[in-house]
Amino acid sequence: MSLSAPSQWLANALTALLSAPHAGPPPHGAPPADADAFAAVFNRVFVRHARGLVGGREVDRDELMRALLALQAAWRPARCAYADCESLHRRIDGFHPEMGVKMLLTPPEAAEAHVLTLEACVAKQGGSTPRIKTLMLDGDPSLLLAAS
Repeated sequence: MSLSAPSQWLANALTALLSAPHAGPPPHGAPPADADAFAAVFNRVFVRHARGLVGGREVDRDELMRALLALQAAWRPARCAYADCESLHRRIDGFHPEMGVKMLLTPPEAAEAHVLTLEACVAKQGGSTPRIKTLMLDGDPSLLLAAS
């Protein structure tokens, strides 16, 4: 399925992020892992003070990263497809998304796809590649919450 240019950018950014290995938290007292590809991609895709809306709840940058890590646990490239959002209808406290995708995700061990909506506000810093300043994720909460 063909996506609009902004939606394709968002789908590419999400695919790069979700396919990046995550090293996990370092052992107590150890320095942060420099080899954490997930964190490196997250830092390239999101602005320093990014925030999010996950299931309608406002989250800070760290909580947004945790929600995307939870989503990564269910994400498999062969079991994921993207479609354009038909309309960017979410208008929550100044959140005016410029792009969005529907993610059709079939988690491992599942027979049916889940539909998640991801909408983003972006910033261009110094004419460089856009970076996400706000990301809204909406869909099955079990895919967006890290296991305790």
